[in-house]
Amino acid sequence: MPDWTPHGYAPEFNREIVARIDGDYAGSTGQILQWGACKWGLPPDLVRAMADAESDWRQATTGDVSSDAEDCVPGDDPPCATSFGIMQVKHLYRPGSYPLAAESTAFNVDYALGAVRGCYEGWVTYLGPEAKGDLWGCVGWHFSGELRDPDALGYIGRVGRALDGAAWTHW
Repeated sequence: MPDWTPHGYAPEFNREIVARIDGDYAGSTGQILQWGACKWGLPPDLVRAMADAESDWRQATTGDVSSDAEDCVPGDDPPCATSFGIMQVKHLYRPGSYPLAAESTAFNVDYALGAVRGCYEGWVTYLGPEAKGDLWGCVGWHFSGELRDPDALGYIGRVGRALDGAAWTHW
């Protein structure tokens, strides 16, 4: 995994988060989401709701299509997806995530939730001290890259509605 420190992340992010991202788990989609929640100390239903809001629990999901060739993964041409998998890990902002985030549900979940945990710990330094301990703010950051900006707030609302609906309890 690459070093995130020069890009607005505290050294602890590399040591405590990046070093632990390996996607080393096999199981059903529900089991993978439960494992990721447990590994990173996040509420399992919140993780399920994020996956629901991002991809309807579908690892094959791609998104954030760009017409800029510089945004494309190697070998792809515009228009191209820049986000991949069940948690929609965006390769432009998650160094070293592609291609594993597109290929492995466990890696995708591990990477996305590790990043959320790092935010919650306050190790995303460009967000300032207010990110530390703000779980919902960090959930929004996962989507927008900012803390509680309009895009993050919209995403927080979508995840909240998915959490309230708990569709995974009816499948």
